[in-house]
Amino acid sequence: IDRTEFPAPVQIADAGSLYVGTEGDAITFDASGSSESGGVELQYRWDFDSDGTWDTDWSTDPTATHTWADNWSGTATVEVSDGSLSATAAASQEPCSEGSSLSIPGYG
Repeated sequence: IDRTEFPAPVQIADAGSLYVGTEGDAITFDASGSSESGGVELQYRWDFDSDGTWDTDWSTDPTATHTWADNWSGTATVEVSDGSLSATAAASQEPCSEGSSLSIPGYG
C-alpha cells in the first residue's frame, strides 16, 4: 500500500489594505485577498468593533459595508472559513471626528 500524506489546507485571512473615508460615510471592507490552500470556496463574516459578536452572517461575498458613529476607534475583524477550518485578521482605525478622514490599515 502506497500511503501519500497531503498537507492540511491552510486558510489565510486578509482584512484588506488601507481603507480611507470620511466619518459618517459607509466603509466597504474587502477580504478577497484571503485564501485557502485546498481550493475550497471560503465564507466570510465580520465583527466591526471586535467585541466578539459577529455583525454579519456567513457569506461567500468577501465584502461588507459599515458606518461608525462619531469618534469611533478600535479594530474590525474578519473571519474566513472553508467549513471546517477558519482564520481571522484585523483592521484598526484611528479616532476621527465629523468631517475628517479616517484610515484603516488592514493586516493579513
